[in-house]
Amino acid sequence: MNTVKRVACFCFILLLISLSTLATAKPIEVSLNKISAQILEKHDNQPKLKSVLNLLLARNPEIQSLLYKIKAAKNHSSQAVWLDDPKIGVEAMNIPTGNPSLSRTPMSGIQLSVKQKVPFPSKLVTKKRIAQAKYNQAQEQYLEQLNQLVAKFKQSYFEYAYTQEALWIHVKNKKRLQSLKRVLEAKYTTGEIPLQDLLKIKVAIGQIENSVITLRQLAKTHQARLNTLLVQDVNSKVPYSTVKRLNSYPKNLDSLMEKAKTQRPWIQKADFEITEKEKQASLDKQAFLPDFDFMGSYRFRSAATGDPVNGENFISGGVSINLPFLWSAPKHAHKIAESKHKLRSKKNEKQAVVQEVTYQVTQFYHELNQFEQQVRIMQNQIIPSSQSSFNSSKSSYEVGSVDFLDVITAQNSLFTHELNLARYKYDFEKKRALLEMSVGEYF
Repeated sequence: MNTVKRVACFCFILLLISLSTLATAKPIEVSLNKISAQILEKHDNQPKLKSVLNLLLARNPEIQSLLYKIKAAKNHSSQAVWLDDPKIGVEAMNIPTGNPSLSRTPMSGIQLSVKQKVPFPSKLVTKKRIAQAKYNQAQEQYLEQLNQLVAKFKQSYFEYAYTQEALWIHVKNKKRLQSLKRVLEAKYTTGEIPLQDLLKIKVAIGQIENSVITLRQLAKTHQARLNTLLVQDVNSKVPYSTVKRLNSYPKNLDSLMEKAKTQRPWIQKADFEITEKEKQASLDKQAFLPDFDFMGSYRFRSAATGDPVNGENFISGGVSINLPFLWSAPKHAHKIAESKHKLRSKKNEKQAVVQEVTYQVTQFYHELNQFEQQVRIMQNQIIPSSQSSFNSSKSSYEVGSVDFLDVITAQNSLFTHELNLARYKYDFEKKRALLEMSVGEYF
């Protein structure tokens, strides 16, 4: 009797230990609303961009899809350590075939049984940690996709804003040429200038009008791209703001690369993938630990002639274990080797990700620095000098000291430099968005 009590006590304690794994710590959850609020807060100095980003974060189906994937991963994590379903059985035991009856023999009876499979407790803990690692991967995947989507949106947004400023520059230069054209027409009627000068300025105006057509079509294309990302009619107006002054960004490249290694969700996801493979390798090693099958039954009996216990009901209980260390050992050894190779593969994948992120940060940082310098040179040197050159050539032409070709050349040069300045400003903002994505931080 003492032996039976000891076995029952051991089984009960083992079952309690297994169930206690259900109370393991929950994974840290990313607050998606908080992340969105942080993104919008970083764009307080660009209210129009902030307003469309707010729509993007609330409406975009790609983001909504990722949110559901996170919820699915969370539910998978919650169910990972629950025990398998118990099995309940009903059996008619030892019924004579000649004259079926429960009361002809003491062995006959109706038996109710319940069985429960319980893995070795450490296996449940490891499975829980594997599920948590997958859940964390889903969250980091969301953050990475979110960063990439915001960067993609900004590329289209600033390209759309550039087309609007480029259109304004074209219109401004067209008015400049039309003003000059009226002066030339007055001079031509009095015979002061040749027809050739008038034709040259008409050609220049026509070229601008042709470029305006192309720009307007390009603006519609970018507008449609933005509206599809915002899930609204492709012809809806998208508020935009022109770049008057370049936004700041961190100037220490080494610091940016260190931040990227700790903040970029792509790298964080790789870390959790390694954690998953480490825990999977641990679980495969635990295959040599036995699992337990607990069983209990209750048999209803009827009194029969010669029954020493006069028809008392019977109870039975027991536990069985698997033996993973006999002829199945080679299978488990190969499985352990497989998990080790997968772990090494993930570690190398992470190293490749780190190298790629390092390259991205370096590339976008230097390109950003390049555009910043080009904008500074354009604003402080080239544009003022080009404007002075045009004004001077125009004045000189009016007094007859230079040919009209010099005026047109100076005008085209000023026009080109104004467009280049706009191009550099918006390319700067586009590269800034890509640098934010590569670092995993909004400046």
